Amino acid sequence: MIRRSALVAGIALTVGGCAAEPAKAPQTAPQPGVTTQTAGANSQAINAPLTPVVVPAEPPTMAAFARRLAMVIDGTRPPVRTFPLNLASLPQATVHPAIDAKQAAKLDKSKLAEDPDIVVVAAAGYARSYMLSLSFNDLTKITYGRIRMQGTYGPSDGWFGDGYGKTMSAYATCGENLTEVAPVHMESVLVGDASVKYTVMDGILDRQTCRILTVSRSTIEAKPLLPRGILYGFRACQTSCSDGEELTILFPRSSASAAGALGGNADRAAGSFSKVAFPIQKGGGGAFLARISKRDATQWQLKSVPKSTVMPVPFSADPLTLNAAFSSMEVGVEVSQAQGDESPVALVYTDVDPESLPPLLPASSPAIFSGPTIPTLPSLLDSRR
Repeated sequence: MIRRSALVAGIALTVGGCAAEPAKAPQTAPQPGVTTQTAGANSQAINAPLTPVVVPAEPPTMAAFARRLAMVIDGTRPPVRTFPLNLASLPQATVHPAIDAKQAAKLDKSKLAEDPDIVVVAAAGYARSYMLSLSFNDLTKITYGRIRMQGTYGPSDGWFGDGYGKTMSAYATCGENLTEVAPVHMESVLVGDASVKYTVMDGILDRQTCRILTVSRSTIEAKPLLPRGILYGFRACQTSCSDGEELTILFPRSSASAAGALGGNADRAAGSFSKVAFPIQKGGGGAFLARISKRDATQWQLKSVPKSTVMPVPFSADPLTLNAAFSSMEVGVEVSQAQGDESPVALVYTDVDPESLPPLLPASSPAIFSGPTIPTLPSLLDSRR
């Protein structure tokens, strides 16, 4: 018992002695950017500004993917370029206003001749009992066209050209017992070399004979407002040019457009082609802005040259070619004239250099590649690295 008690007491003394001696803290090197003050009652740690999180040398994969994709789709737009416009150099022509149903009913059909350009037949199938089909007789005379006819349920608008087909349908019928007539308004564009021929015709549909009779017809040769075409314009007068003029602008079909005028009304229409018109007068003005596809602009330009002599640049996997072919461009015109100005000030502007559009190559030039191969998205993105 004595030995056991002594052994237990010795162990206790040993443990107690160890506990009484304070443990020494391990020595560590001071952290960079941290200063510690230990002297005085107000000692405190002063922390320097935190070190920012290390940014990776390259952006994450998805960020780089999105950036390259945006570059392919949108590209880098140059600043807006302006071109002075001399309105006095544009051709001037008289365009008769469209007739309405009351005016059409007063016309003497026996004094009117049949229009040689528009053909009217009954629609095919079951629709022939309530619908007519309108088309152009000679498609070599037009590049794009538009017809508005007053039908049974109101006006019917039809466009002709790329993406719109070659016929138009209207809810109307013909028959020997139908004596009433319907007003018809037609506009056509023939894109030629360095000019665009714009024809407007107003007439009536003789429902007894199913013929369109011409009341008035005007053809104007519009001149280009920008290098390499795209925008064409002329000055239009309705009764007398001394009473006032309108600037009429023709251009490829637009995905969006806006027009306004001070001192008058601004008219616009968009389909297979686009048209904007606003008055030219002292103390007023007008402007329009439109967004069109570069592909549509190039197709419009191709209509002006024989296919045997030129061809578009073949499609390739080069993103620059892709961007030039499928991105869009903005075009616009502004006209203003103060009361004291002798002549109006007119500007044409665009956010794309017209000369940068895909050029036309001689038909004898070798193609970049054969076949309509379309590049894949990964190849497009890789080429933008």
